[in-house]
Amino acid sequence: MEVITIESKAFKEIASKLDAIYEHVSNSRPLLYAFSDSEIWVDSQEVSDMLNISVRTLQRLRAEGELSYTYVRRRCRYKVKDICKLLDDKTIPCTYERIMQFKQKYALSCVK
Repeated sequence: MEVITIESKAFKEIASKLDAIYEHVSNSRPLLYAFSDSEIWVDSQEVSDMLNISVRTLQRLRAEGELSYTYVRRRCRYKVKDICKLLDDKTIPCTYERIMQFKQKYALSCVK
């Protein structure tokens, strides 16, 4: 085994940079549920917050069969690509800026 020593100041600097990276990643990236490489799922609250629509609107879309969903741990999850489709079809009443924010946040899933 090889032992590497560094100065205490250098170690603290590295540790603080790692903490900053961790904080940035954990705050900027929502909790995503990826059941495969091409499918990302998000929950109702995240969708409603991001698109500025009510959870009831999502419930209505589910009831009318316009939005597919699944239950994971007793919570509704939606495929990001299905939400992108609703945005493209203008089914969800949302501003253009919100749509672009959503698509940028989940750019990999919205690309066809």
